[in-house]
Amino acid sequence: MQIISSLIKLLSNFLIGSVFILNNLHSQSSCTGNFLFRTQGKIDSFNLIYPGCTIIDGSLTILGSNLTNLDSLYRIKKVKGDLVINFTKNLKSIVGFSGVDSIMGRLFITQNDSLTSLNSFDKLRYSKSLEITNNQKLSLISGFDSLFNCENININGNGKLKEISGFQNL
Repeated sequence: MQIISSLIKLLSNFLIGSVFILNNLHSQSSCTGNFLFRTQGKIDSFNLIYPGCTIIDGSLTILGSNLTNLDSLYRIKKVKGDLVINFTKNLKSIVGFSGVDSIMGRLFITQNDSLTSLNSFDKLRYSKSLEITNNQKLSLISGFDSLFNCENININGNGKLKEISGFQNL
């Protein structure tokens, strides 16, 4: 009986320790590696899998025809590589990146068929370069008011683009 009691206590301590270790691993502020999101489910589960992640220590690429929103990526503050949002068919806005303040690589927003406005980068202060191209329904670019350092900006091929505002700190 005492052996069973000792085994139960040992197993209990092991489980508690495992949960503590796993929790600490996922509560980190920096997530190492490159991230590729092709499905809405992967985007939606990001905060569950990486609950403390605010820094992507690599590149972040988003592409896929079934993506509808990026809301679950709201905790991300910094991307140390490139941030690429390409070839989405149903993505109408990029609200999930409203907290990003720096992109150490390049920001690419290209060929997003349903994107109508781009106004989610109010806090972005730095990006090595910015490319907003071939977004056929894009009519408004705003919200780059905090951007003060960007080596190259390329905005073209956005057939419905009517208004560009912001960028006054460059």
